[in-house]
Amino acid sequence: MACHDHPSTGLKTILMGLCLFLLAPHAGFSKETWERYIVSVQLNTQAKGDFFIFLTPERDIWVKKKDLLSWGVNNFTGNSHIIDGEEYLSLKSIRGLVYKFKEEDSSLNVQVEPHLLQMNIMDFSFRPQRPVFYPKGQSAFLNYSITWSDSLKGRDNVSLSTETGLRSTDWLFLSNFLYRARTENDRFLRLSSSLTHENKEKLLCLTLGDSYAASGIGGSSVDMGGISLVKNYALNPYYIKTPAFDYKGYVTLPSEMELYINEMLVRKEKLSPGQFNLKNLPLISGLNNMKVVLRDAFGRETVVSESPYYTDELLKKSEQEYNYHAGFLRKGYGVESNNYGQGVFLFSHRLGLSDDVTIGIRGEGKEGLINGGLTSTFRAGSLGITGIALSLSSFSGVTGGSLLGTHSFSGPGVTIGLSGKFNQRNWATLTADSHPQFEGYASLGFQNLIPDSVNINYGRTQYYDKETTDRIIVTYSKTIGKNLYLTLTASRILENRSDTQIYLNLLYYPWKESNLSTSVSIDRLSKAGNVTFQKNPSWKSDDFSYRLSASISHLGNEGDNKTLTGLNPYLKLNKSYGSYELEYDGKYEGTKREEESYRLTFSGALLYAEGQVGISSPVYDSFGIVKVGDLKDVRVLLNHQEAGKTDKRGKAIIPYLRSNIDNYVSINDKDIPINYAIKSVGRWINTHTRGGVFVPFEITKTQAFAGKIKIREKGVSIPLENVNIKVKVQDRIEVVPVTTEGEFYFENIPPGEYHTEFVYHGKRAYFKLRVPESNEFFVPLGVIELEMD
Repeated sequence: MACHDHPSTGLKTILMGLCLFLLAPHAGFSKETWERYIVSVQLNTQAKGDFFIFLTPERDIWVKKKDLLSWGVNNFTGNSHIIDGEEYLSLKSIRGLVYKFKEEDSSLNVQVEPHLLQMNIMDFSFRPQRPVFYPKGQSAFLNYSITWSDSLKGRDNVSLSTETGLRSTDWLFLSNFLYRARTENDRFLRLSSSLTHENKEKLLCLTLGDSYAASGIGGSSVDMGGISLVKNYALNPYYIKTPAFDYKGYVTLPSEMELYINEMLVRKEKLSPGQFNLKNLPLISGLNNMKVVLRDAFGRETVVSESPYYTDELLKKSEQEYNYHAGFLRKGYGVESNNYGQGVFLFSHRLGLSDDVTIGIRGEGKEGLINGGLTSTFRAGSLGITGIALSLSSFSGVTGGSLLGTHSFSGPGVTIGLSGKFNQRNWATLTADSHPQFEGYASLGFQNLIPDSVNINYGRTQYYDKETTDRIIVTYSKTIGKNLYLTLTASRILENRSDTQIYLNLLYYPWKESNLSTSVSIDRLSKAGNVTFQKNPSWKSDDFSYRLSASISHLGNEGDNKTLTGLNPYLKLNKSYGSYELEYDGKYEGTKREEESYRLTFSGALLYAEGQVGISSPVYDSFGIVKVGDLKDVRVLLNHQEAGKTDKRGKAIIPYLRSNIDNYVSINDKDIPINYAIKSVGRWINTHTRGGVFVPFEITKTQAFAGKIKIREKGVSIPLENVNIKVKVQDRIEVVPVTTEGEFYFENIPPGEYHTEFVYHGKRAYFKLRVPESNEFFVPLGVIELEMD
């Protein structure tokens, strides 16, 4: 059906018509000759709804620009006009767009090329949009462990170790101490102390104090005290530093997409016509097989396959990873508290030159020594990852060099590793001034190509002043049924006295949290067998784990030929306030005790977070103090797994939150009494490294009170009716209506006496309302009788 517009009048209409005429791309533009339709629109066979259009005598269709955008058409250019205050576009003038208009059924079928349609983006690394709480208050913990030990050949001794952590927003202070008693020299030792500032936005850690420093590939790793600046990706595990693999494509019709990676269906999605982008595909390390299956509305199928090679050794283009350290070498760690030596520096800086090439520079030095070099890691297409590191040094005026080359490949069923390092005699680092002349390594692994799994490893170390050592190791692994695993390893060492070693292990899982392991090992001088049954370690409070191990070994050394049996039981008991450990280790020759030791340990933690305190087993990362009012025995869950129960104060401790990622802390609402209302049963929490958080769950006790009010006036008692009494509760006024027969009802006023007033016959009256303490859901208050003057 067509709707004809009537000509407008007035100067404004004349000027607008003149402007439209001058801007018209074709002669004879006249809106008066256009017909207006309501049409049913289909875009690339997909229904879009009913819209107004204009049809010109030249069969051109004019559509509102906002309607085009609502259809999903983007990035277009064409002739436009302002009609009745709305911008319209000519469909005939838009390149990449064709249409067919049927007047008999008022339908408009539009076909557009994919580049004009909006992009469908599916990001596989996308972090879900959810309300996450980031604590910014203060927290602290004190881990402690008290150990008593004794041995057959020594004397008993007692040791105390502590770890203190203080967190205030972005600052973290850590310090470790060890005290040993009943030794030759009782000692109090400081192990390490540091103050760190974290910048989560820039992923930077600035540390003052003790730290573990490394200078990258081909360099040294040392304990030192000083200052460190490190790019720390652990501050945001959701950040992607490595080159991601994206796949872009398009569909011209509504289609269904299936994404397979390594023969597994990863995603199934309905696609609207247009372009699509699969970002940050979830690939595994090595060569992957990716397949995209597209099935359009007519059942036609298109299959696209790719073989991307993924690695975490590369940095994405322009990404930088670095660490810089300067200070003094730590000497006698664990033996002396404050023994620092020479001044040193170490650094490593890597840059993603492209998604396929990462380059780097590294260095280290001290007085009389400097060592530096260049590194490069690149992706050789689908053949794997190759790395090269060149290092030069000068030590007391003598120069030397080192060259390292590596290549690795991991593909379906096959893994290959190669490395070779050549060191000149005078090449020196912070930790050593002499190195082997050559160190080489090669590995070849097969999985699934042949039954089970086989790995072959070969290594060679060639020295300047010693005999060359060669080692070859062959490992065979087999899965037998669902719960039984076999590993057989044979190794051969070739040097001045060659030796062959054979190791056989059977691992059986009879239950979910337990395993039974048996092993046999044989070499040139000894034979040994071991049986171990254990219940796997648990973090839950009021849980336990254990290990029972028995062994037998025969030593065939010259002049020392004997057979030993061993017993090593271990028990750990977790409580809400800490954990106990008990261990015995004994070896016997016949009935003679050769070695024997005992150990008893109690460990725990004192915690503080945002004004709340608690005790628990030791904290190794972050922790949470959960409070559910004053309710006891409410189950608390971490990521949907039970983590503990609240105590009589309504508190529960979670001593093993993971820092810098989203943890879901929730409670089991079935444990909440029916007369309590709860605002939320779960919260997302993201804590700082080694930080704590207070997680309160707001609950309100729902309690109803009812009674009657009567007034005694001149000896006559009558109900107080149809008035409002005002009860002052702390800083608010509760208005309670009194209905017929003097009946009143209110909820959730805490126990106590409250000032109450009402208006009676135009005058204010006052009385004290007493709310009794009760655990009942409904509390009757009886009849309150007031004496009126």
